[in-house]
Amino acid sequence: MNLEEYKGVYIFAEQVDGKVSNIAYELIGEGKNLAEKLNTEVTAVLIGSGVKGEAEKLGAYGADRVILVDDPELKDYRTEPYTHALSPRSSISSSRRLF
Repeated sequence: MNLEEYKGVYIFAEQVDGKVSNIAYELIGEGKNLAEKLNTEVTAVLIGSGVKGEAEKLGAYGADRVILVDDPELKDYRTEPYTHALSPRSSISSSRRLF
């Protein structure tokens, strides 16, 4: 992959019991600061079950884009399913990730 293809600031929006953790909103703010300096966008990644409303909140808090992976199998955190859910997104280029 060419270095020019790595663009954007990505944050992982942790959720517990279907609610996004406050730290995710802080990461969006910090991501926006970084993205402004880099002249790029902030993308939030949210994984869970029944969290569409939470994804909409991430946009309202300033994420330019939200990648939502919503599946009943992802209701409770388990490393393997979450890793699998995120791995197809690994082809999304990012120069900075805030996790």
